[in-house]
Amino acid sequence: MLRSGEALAATLGDLNLVDSLTIANQEAIPVADTKTLTGKIEYVSMGTGAWALVSDGVTYEIYNGEPSAIQQEGATVQVVGKIRDDVMSLAAIGPILEVVSFEIVE
Repeated sequence: MLRSGEALAATLGDLNLVDSLTIANQEAIPVADTKTLTGKIEYVSMGTGAWALVSDGVTYEIYNGEPSAIQQEGATVQVVGKIRDDVMSLAAIGPILEVVSFEIVE
C-alpha cells in the first residue's frame, strides 16, 4: 500500500533523510508544517470562484487552485498540504490550503 506523502516525509525525516518538502519552483515547506486531509473537491462560485477541499465538515480553499490536476469536481482525494495563514482570498470560504501532493482515492 502506498503511504501518504506526510507519512513518508515523516518517516524520511525520522531517518534524517529529509526535513522539508519542496513544491516545484517554490520555497521548501518543513515536514512538521504539513497535514494530510481526505475529502471531496468542490468548485465554489463565491466571489471570483475557488476550488475547495471539504474534509470532516471543514471547507479549505485550495491555494491558487493548484495543482490544476486537482480541479475535478466531486473527486475524493487525499491531500498533503500546508494551511496558509499568511495569505487572503476574495472567496473567503475557509482556511487556505497549499497542496504539496495529492492522490485520488476510490
